[in-house]
Amino acid sequence: MTLACRPRRIARWLWPALALCLATSLGAQTPTAVRPASPAAKPVKPAKPAAQVPAAAAPAASAPAARSGKGWKVGPIPAWVVAPPAPQVGATPAPNVGGRREQLVDFQLNHALPKPQFFVRVRSVALDASALGSVSQLQVGFNPAYQTAVLHHASVIRDGQRSERLLEARIEPMRREQRLEQQVLDGNETLLVVLADVRVGDAVELAYSVEGENPIFEGRMSGGMRLAYESPVDVLHHRWTAPAERKLFTKGLAWETAPERSTDGKHQVLTMSRQQVAGIAQEPFTPPWFKTYPAIDISEYSNWAEVDAWAQRLFALPTPTPAAVAAKAASFKDKGLQGEALVSEVLRFVQDEVRYLSVSLGESSHRPKPPQQTLAELLGDCKDKVVLLNALLRELGFDAKPALVSFLRNRGIRDYLPSHELFDHVITRVDLNGRTWYLDATINGQGLALDRRGQLPYGAALVVGAGNELQTVPEPPSALNQMEFEHRWDLSQPGRATPFEIVMKTHGLAAERWRAGLASAGMDAMVQALTGGYARVLPGLKTVGAGVVNDDRSNNTFEFRQKFEVPDFGTYNRGYLDTEYGAMEMLDVLTGPAETQRRTPFMVDQPRRVDSRILITTPQALTFNPPAPSEVADRQFRYSARLDLQGPVATFVRRYERRDNQVLPAELSAWREKITQARQFSFGRLRLPLFDFASARPDLEKLERRLRGARGWRNDSLQEILTRNEFGRFIDTLALAKVAPNSHLAAKVLTARAVANNLVADFAAGRTDAEQALAILPDSTEALDALAVAQLGAGKAEEALATFARITPATRSAAVASWMGSINLLLGRPAEAEALLRDAVANANGDEREFALAWLYLAAERQGGRGKAAIEEHVDGTDAKKLTGALLRFLVGSLDREALMRKANEKPEMERLNLAEAHFFIGQRQLAQGQREEALRSFQRAVDTQAAPYREVTFAKLELQRAGR
Repeated sequence: MTLACRPRRIARWLWPALALCLATSLGAQTPTAVRPASPAAKPVKPAKPAAQVPAAAAPAASAPAARSGKGWKVGPIPAWVVAPPAPQVGATPAPNVGGRREQLVDFQLNHALPKPQFFVRVRSVALDASALGSVSQLQVGFNPAYQTAVLHHASVIRDGQRSERLLEARIEPMRREQRLEQQVLDGNETLLVVLADVRVGDAVELAYSVEGENPIFEGRMSGGMRLAYESPVDVLHHRWTAPAERKLFTKGLAWETAPERSTDGKHQVLTMSRQQVAGIAQEPFTPPWFKTYPAIDISEYSNWAEVDAWAQRLFALPTPTPAAVAAKAASFKDKGLQGEALVSEVLRFVQDEVRYLSVSLGESSHRPKPPQQTLAELLGDCKDKVVLLNALLRELGFDAKPALVSFLRNRGIRDYLPSHELFDHVITRVDLNGRTWYLDATINGQGLALDRRGQLPYGAALVVGAGNELQTVPEPPSALNQMEFEHRWDLSQPGRATPFEIVMKTHGLAAERWRAGLASAGMDAMVQALTGGYARVLPGLKTVGAGVVNDDRSNNTFEFRQKFEVPDFGTYNRGYLDTEYGAMEMLDVLTGPAETQRRTPFMVDQPRRVDSRILITTPQALTFNPPAPSEVADRQFRYSARLDLQGPVATFVRRYERRDNQVLPAELSAWREKITQARQFSFGRLRLPLFDFASARPDLEKLERRLRGARGWRNDSLQEILTRNEFGRFIDTLALAKVAPNSHLAAKVLTARAVANNLVADFAAGRTDAEQALAILPDSTEALDALAVAQLGAGKAEEALATFARITPATRSAAVASWMGSINLLLGRPAEAEALLRDAVANANGDEREFALAWLYLAAERQGGRGKAAIEEHVDGTDAKKLTGALLRFLVGSLDREALMRKANEKPEMERLNLAEAHFFIGQRQLAQGQREEALRSFQRAVDTQAAPYREVTFAKLELQRAGR
């Protein structure tokens, strides 16, 4: 553990999970370089297990030929090491949960020697090929400034036979600084021990020891015994040896059994052994205060006051204040600032002008540099910066003390025994005018005023010089952490490229994170982070101009604006533009784990509040009553959504408020349901009128009277279709006058009107509209479909077929395949028709599929009378009570003509439509049977129904035209 915490420049956007200063393990005096736990992996089929080799079989004093290097050597196992317990005979093995298994994990620590030593022996098995690398490439970590590593043996056990491999193993010292990218130089080294010829099922055992400890700890003992890992462990053994006169305290962490205590002359021994230990998966987003793995905490400190005394020796400020520091303090005082403003200015200097760099070699892992050295170099890590900050503030008359905190454990530090091992960061506590402030000297770009700056969740702290107990680090009420988003859509000129602007304003901690992100990643990355989600759901979205940043550190706000254009927004629907608006930022807030079952809590690391406002300027004022506001609430959050209407402006308003920062496992299922519900409220839909429907009502009423007065009016489904499409093409004409000419929206309106024209049998008008739409959008599937239908209605079958063929096969629907098949049949190409209709049957469903079957029957019937065979297997799966089911049964001969006609006449409102279909297919069957005249009479009856919207009427007309009727 070191106090060389990384600077608080957080590159992750929005609300990043806290970046830890150091991932210190429980018991830093036990090794972390050989990790007995495998990476989380999906369960795999266990390989054949390697033979269980008792520890007694391991080589003892006979070591390989001497090999050594700086800070390391090869030697025998120390005499003080004892053999771990043998595996229990007949014990049920813990289940495999990943790619590796630990047969033995043996940690032994001896503090009764002139220099403390810890011994490690790990025997691992690769259960599949994915774990061969981790099992055969072993790492031993140590710090040569105060430690020496001794390799004892590296063995491979295969089929019960042990072979010693250390002599021929490749041993590579690696001096690379693992945390160099975090501006931390800690001097740690790693020995990489690579073994050749390791196979799945082999057991690989490495034994080594490390002598020495950091003198900064003054010989005081602390650490612990970890009792489970990600991989299952067959035998887990911990043994601590210490002088008998020194008192060791123990405490279970997620564990109740105390270690076994014994004495051996002048020594005391703590032992803990476990067998067949199940692996525990590390679940993502587990809060740092939750103890994932059971352990036993061990410490020689009896209370926090003893730890405080140790820390006071480290952080003692020089007296008197060094001249350079005093002069710098005087320069701040000369600015005329007082109280909080003066403290804030000193903090800003240390944060922003003293560059972060940690050189944590030897005792400097915890001992800060003198403040005058940090000031002269303008370089330092958290402890160096804190000492400089405190020295300046003390010289200015403020009560400033170091406060040790832990990002790794956060508030969970209270669960541990007092120890110097627990802390990985240091900040400053300042008491000022009856208020207490916790200041972090490593954060760059914070707000300039104390009462407007953000604050990270530090949990608990040991305040050096007042450290009889841990202190809760509260979040000041003024420490905001919120975001506001405003989207502005201008749809007042439908058809033109839609202007769209995003305005994001952040406050407090959120502002500091975005400010840091801009400083580290740049504008382009920030634009991508903010707008990437919109680009995925808004095709053609393009930026207009450069993004604009308004960074106000005095008020600690950070605002970003970006303008866009969307060339084709919304879907046309009979005089309306159907639009959908998503608060994409809310989807980032309303996230959770994919799984529904967890062992650990889920951490909720979101801003305190996120507001979203989407303002839409509409073509016409919206006059409907908005729905009632919605709210979703849980213990962890509250989410509200509403729609406000005011003239031509509609506003979707949404708010997220975080209430707690964790979800307990028992709450997860209900919480995820609430999150899912809230996500649904993050999208809003509006139907925007393109013209004033109220002013068009008299003309619509006049049209309705004309239609009702026309010859042949009947109150049935056919008349409803015809009337709807007469209204539709009238409405489309009004809408077309309101949209920008030659725009994508104009093409959509023209296509809709072309379809309406076709459905009322005005094929000439349908063709004109479709061609105009295609002049704007040449590849429009809907416009091509409408043009082909219009061409067919005008008797241009070959043209229609060619137009349908222009539709890209990837976007060609089953309905298009059915149309193409029926046209080929009309043109006397039954083989081509059959192939297309089989494709339509395979990809369609419902009535569309059943009519495709009817056409397939006709195509196959014209090729040697195979109609029945082509569709018979599908007929029983259709509903005989529906006309389509009856029609198919008629075609295969299981239903007579009279029964089919009775079914067609069954419902008066559907009579004309059903008769059109029935007469057409009766005629087609008659035609196939050589009854030409009867067939033509049936086609005429189909035409007489005036069911113009139906394909069968169009084809009946074409059959009659071909016959000269």
